[in-house]
Amino acid sequence: MFTRAGDEFVPAAAVQTHTATLPAVERSTARTVGFLDCSRTADLTSLVLLGARDGENLAELDTFRIEVWDPKRSPMGRVRYSEIRDALESLLPCFPRLLELRVDVTASSDAQDLVDHLRRLPGGRRVEPWHADRRGNRELWDALERRLLGDASALRIPDHARLQKELRALRIKPQGSGFAVVDPTNSHARLSTRSRGRAAGR
Repeated sequence: MFTRAGDEFVPAAAVQTHTATLPAVERSTARTVGFLDCSRTADLTSLVLLGARDGENLAELDTFRIEVWDPKRSPMGRVRYSEIRDALESLLPCFPRLLELRVDVTASSDAQDLVDHLRRLPGGRRVEPWHADRRGNRELWDALERRLLGDASALRIPDHARLQKELRALRIKPQGSGFAVVDPTNSHARLSTRSRGRAAGR
């Protein structure tokens, strides 16, 4: 567990342990969960789907899909939410046992419009808006940390260049009476406050 400013959020060795050759899953009847991290102009919008390795047990997850939309590839320099809408309309029926897809609506009204649209579709009630705040961010980081510092079977991630780079870049930064998780290579990276006791593993 990290104890000092500048420590890795998760050691590179732990990231490597959880890395596997995982082809993208086109469709599956396994229990699945997902998260869409939304942006407008500065960052990528990324979709990640995780599925139960044996189809049922969410204690052992594989990364099923990673999809990325880059605003820099748009002539207007903005994420095209029409493309994301079309992609999700096609994708959701391929995962009939998707339990929940959380969509980060914090920074973009387009993201909330996307949620509203998807929830009107058959099976769309599985799509839920998610609002980023310190508590929510902390819960996400804690869940990721537990998976990556636990047994290798808890989570398998692909050898995805950008994902690997971002995980290995995460560092600990002092903040108030605790710590925060931050990517020093990305000025837009969100911080997640952590208590000092939790950070030290006590």
